[in-house]
Amino acid sequence: MGRIITPRRGKEFAKDYNAIRLEDSESVNQAKLESWIAKELGSELATLYPNREWGVTVDVLGGMAVIQCTDVSRFMGYHVGLNDTIEVLRQKMKRIGGEILERGNMTRGHTTEEKVEATPRTFKDEVKNLDNG
Repeated sequence: MGRIITPRRGKEFAKDYNAIRLEDSESVNQAKLESWIAKELGSELATLYPNREWGVTVDVLGGMAVIQCTDVSRFMGYHVGLNDTIEVLRQKMKRIGGEILERGNMTRGHTTEEKVEATPRTFKDEVKNLDNG
C-alpha cells in the first residue's frame, strides 16, 4: 500500500502553480486590463458575427486595439483608439466587424466553414479582394 505524505509543521504541503497570484505591480495590472478589454471586444464580435475567427490585440499604453478576422487576413487589422468607454467600444464593434468582412467580400450573416474555405485566397492565405488584388 502507498504511504500518506503529510506536511511537516509549518511547511506547505503542495504548491498550486496554476493559481492566479495577485500582484500590485503596474505591468501586471496593465496586462489584466488589456486582457479584459480584448475579451470584452472579442466576445462582442463573436456574438455579432458568429462562426468567424476574430482576434483582438490591445495596447493600453499606446491607446490602441487591433481587430482582426483571420478568415479574411492574418496580417491586416482594423486599428481603433481606446479613448471611449467599453460600452461605446462594444457598439463600434458592429461597424468595425462588418467593415472587415465587407472588405474581404464576405457576408455579415451566419457562415459555414465551406464558404470560408471556398473564398479565393493568395499564397499568404488572405482573401484576394483586399488591397492585394
